[in-house]
Amino acid sequence: MFGFLFLLAAGLNSLAWLPSWPALLTPPHAGLIFAARLALGPVSAGCLGAALGWAAEPFAARRFLWSAAAGAALLPGLSRLAVPGLLSGDVLTLALALIALSAGAMIRAWRDESGFGFISGLAGGLAVWLAPQTLPLALLIYPVLGLRWLESRNGLVLMATAAGLFDVLCLALLISTPPSGYATLALTRLSWVHVLLALLLLATSGILTWLQNRLRRGRGPLGLALLVLLPAGWFAVFPQALLLPLAGPRPSGNLAALLFPAACALAYALWRAWRRPRPWADTPSLLAPSLLGPPKHGRALWLYLAVCAMLALVLTPRAALCAAVGALGAAGLLPVALSAASQVWGQRPSLAIMVRLGLLALVLAVPAWLAA
Repeated sequence: MFGFLFLLAAGLNSLAWLPSWPALLTPPHAGLIFAARLALGPVSAGCLGAALGWAAEPFAARRFLWSAAAGAALLPGLSRLAVPGLLSGDVLTLALALIALSAGAMIRAWRDESGFGFISGLAGGLAVWLAPQTLPLALLIYPVLGLRWLESRNGLVLMATAAGLFDVLCLALLISTPPSGYATLALTRLSWVHVLLALLLLATSGILTWLQNRLRRGRGPLGLALLVLLPAGWFAVFPQALLLPLAGPRPSGNLAALLFPAACALAYALWRAWRRPRPWADTPSLLAPSLLGPPKHGRALWLYLAVCAMLALVLTPRAALCAAVGALGAAGLLPVALSAASQVWGQRPSLAIMVRLGLLALVLAVPAWLAA
């Protein structure tokens, strides 16, 4: 299934850039090295499509996962990163694929699976290694696991996630040593400050693992406060780290085409937070009340997604990475929305088909039309 998603996204990316290929393959561009760089664009788009489909799988019917791969290849905010021959954009697309992989593993770690937590941390660390400006994105999973801490003793999951991040960043620092030595303080490239943040997260999760077996009253709020305060201290010392996604180039092309996917993601997240949550029989949902506890926690997660989409929407005019994040959210939520439409209007198949076609047109066709 995920091999198909990879091929679909890679093929759509190649077709989208087909008119540009003859110019790219003529001298002085021609050559084996440049040909490899040309291939990296579709490959990175394929990896992103497969990772997005895997991340959305627990929330969506499998027959709709193709829409996430299509969004990864066609939405302007993402397709303009995976440009054949543009190595920096392809590397950033691979980093976003790792962020999506990290989110998918975090979703599965929600069931207190430490192995998936470790995979989530590994993927986040690899993303930071490839593109240090994705550091704030790699940390977005920790508030979600912190919310789970309020209902479950998931200290081991948090520690496994932080351990994966710490292991990768330590290994990366040993392999790609800064030119001026390990003592170099840098945020735009991997340095000891990133390892320090991972160490703080690991120490915090270790404290939470110790607390969960010794405190009965106040365990949840105290652990959540520790999970927020210690990393917040790091950001207080290095506030420039919060602005890393804005360090890249500004987006090119029609701004409305870049803003529209983030607006769609924001609207859908707010709608899911507003409506009354209920489990669906045919669509596995990690936001079911039986798993999360009080329904307010399900709303809290959707509101958290809405806040992330709002930040991407506001910051899109300033950085291409933020435009890509907005498109990433829209592509990831599209199969979820299609599955929800099938469930809500399941008794009226013709209406369900019309709603699904409308969603596909809204998320995929309208940005392409605006970008034309």
